[in-house]
Amino acid sequence: MKIGALIHSVALENPGPSVPDGHGGYVNTWVPLEPHRVKASIKQASAQDLERQVSSTVQGTATHLVGMRYHPQVTLHTRLVLDDGAVLSVVNVDDINRRHVELVLACEEVVA
Repeated sequence: MKIGALIHSVALENPGPSVPDGHGGYVNTWVPLEPHRVKASIKQASAQDLERQVSSTVQGTATHLVGMRYHPQVTLHTRLVLDDGAVLSVVNVDDINRRHVELVLACEEVVA
């Protein structure tokens, strides 16, 4: 991954504890990872991209591929919040060559 491709700043969050919503139910919270904001490359996912990145796996429909430096807390439960407020849910994590240097995340945009 070329450092010049990391032009987006994204916030990384994992699920936190459930808290009462005041109406007898509970609301899921999100906890920022450390470091919370990272630089990333983001591109629309094509069928060819997905075939190369997530072949032989069961996964949801990805809409974006996100490249970033390795972050040990990123999992399939992680969400990314973009500067424009869009939220991406991670559906596949690829630790390139298992070297803990670079991640490629297949993500699905969350529509509320």
